[in-house]
Amino acid sequence: VKVLTGDNELVAARVCEEVGLATHGALLGPDLDALDDAQLQREVEAHNLFAKLTPAHKDRIVRALRANGRVVGFLGDGINDA
Repeated sequence: VKVLTGDNELVAARVCEEVGLATHGALLGPDLDALDDAQLQREVEAHNLFAKLTPAHKDRIVRALRANGRVVGFLGDGINDA
């Protein structure tokens, strides 16, 4: 399970904790901008919490997971998640 959110990493980590999902640090949207596609493909496997994301960041993460052979289901709550 991977959590992708536009919210603050502290809030997101707390919600994960409340539902019993262990996290190992968050990869933040601004940090994604410095990664090329190959680096991102490695990082998406090392993290399960991604915070402070834009819709473009979410798209990039989903594409990286698919490139790694992952089957991805995505649920969003807003039109920007379409």
